[in-house]
Amino acid sequence: MEGGMGFRSYVHFNQALLAKQAWRIFQNPTSLLSRILKAQYFSTFDFMSARKGGFSSMTWQGICWGRELLAQGLRLKVGNGTQIRCASDPWIPDTSIFTATFYSGHPHTTVSNYITSEADWNLDLLHRDFSSVDVANILKIPLSISSTTDIWIWNNTTTSDYTVQSGYHFACSLKIQHFATSSTSEQSWWKTFWGLNLPSKQVSSTNKAPPIASSVAAHQPWRSPPCGQLMMNVDAAVDTTQNRTGIGSIVRDSSGSVVAAISKSIAGNLKSHEMEAKALCHGLQ
Repeated sequence: MEGGMGFRSYVHFNQALLAKQAWRIFQNPTSLLSRILKAQYFSTFDFMSARKGGFSSMTWQGICWGRELLAQGLRLKVGNGTQIRCASDPWIPDTSIFTATFYSGHPHTTVSNYITSEADWNLDLLHRDFSSVDVANILKIPLSISSTTDIWIWNNTTTSDYTVQSGYHFACSLKIQHFATSSTSEQSWWKTFWGLNLPSKQVSSTNKAPPIASSVAAHQPWRSPPCGQLMMNVDAAVDTTQNRTGIGSIVRDSSGSVVAAISKSIAGNLKSHEMEAKALCHGLQ
C-alpha cells in the first residue's frame, strides 16, 4: 500500500517512528523518559543491551522493537580513537556491520594506535593488520586535527542524526536484503518461475555505453578582499587508486599578492566537502 506521503509499508514506518524514540533515549540518557525507563527496565545495564522482558509494558516493547532497527544503523565516529576497539566495535563505513572483514592485530587494540601524531592514518600499520578492502574504507574516514572524543552516529544521514525518513528507507533496504538471502525453497520457486517457457521478447543491445551528460562549472574570477584584509582560497583532489588526498591553500591580499600558501598530500579517500574542510583547517594552522 502506498499513501499520500509515499510510504509503502506501515510496518517499516511504525518501526522507524519507534526507532526515533530509541534514538532520543540513547542520545539523552539524562532525560526524564530515559531515567524512568532505566529505573524500571535497565537499572544495571545500558539502554542498547537492556532486555525486553516478558511482562514489560507495550511502550517498552515498542521502543525495544525500534531499537532493533536503530542498532543496525549505528556506528562509532572516529575522534581520537581511544574508545574504539578495532576488532569488535562498529566503526568502518561502507560495510554492512561496520566491522573489519579481516583484522590480525590484538583484539583489544584501539583505533588510536593507527593514527599518527599529525592526525593522519598510519598506512604501514593499516596495511599490516587490515585487509585491502578495509584499508580503503578506513581511509574514507576523516580525522580531526583537534583531539575529539569518539561518538555514536547514525550512518544513514549526512548529519549523522537519526531521522524517521532515513530509518524507514533503511528498514526497507534490510527487508530487501533478507529477501535476497531467503530460504532454499523460495530460491527454488523463483528458479522454477524464471525457467518457465514463455514467449520471448525482442531485446536490442549495443556495445557502446549511452552518453553521459556532464557539465563543467564556468570559471569564476577571483574577487579581491577589502583593503587591509586577506582572503584564503582552498582546493583539494583525491587519487582513488593510491588513496591519497591532495590539499592546497593560498592567502592573498587586496592587490592579489600571495601572502602565504601551502600544499600537502595526506592519506585518505575523502568526500569533496571533507577534503575542502581538511584544506581549510591546514590553511588556518
